[in-house]
Amino acid sequence: MIEHGGGLRRKGEAPERYPWTQVGISERRYYKLLPLFAQKVNGRYEYELDDVVTRIKARLNRADDARAVRAAALDVLRSQGFNEEAARKWLQRHRPEQAVDAWPRSRRPKEL
Repeated sequence: MIEHGGGLRRKGEAPERYPWTQVGISERRYYKLLPLFAQKVNGRYEYELDDVVTRIKARLNRADDARAVRAAALDVLRSQGFNEEAARKWLQRHRPEQAVDAWPRSRRPKEL
């Protein structure tokens, strides 16, 4: 419970005032990401709340975009004849954008 105004309130009564609810992540994940965006001074983080929330949202959006690109690349690789393990391994060694031209060794098109 936290003290607010003249009485005690629970966190669940005003979720919109917490930055992790604004971003859409758990409190634990918020505090794990916070060191990436704020400086610790005398044992406390000093930061501009709106700036940190905006930067965390941007980071999470970039991660979601990268995840979508990777999933699309996996689909392309599977459609070209890679099995699941080979497709994942190929993506560890190459950029997802290169998946369009990738073929498994057994099904590689003949060069002219």
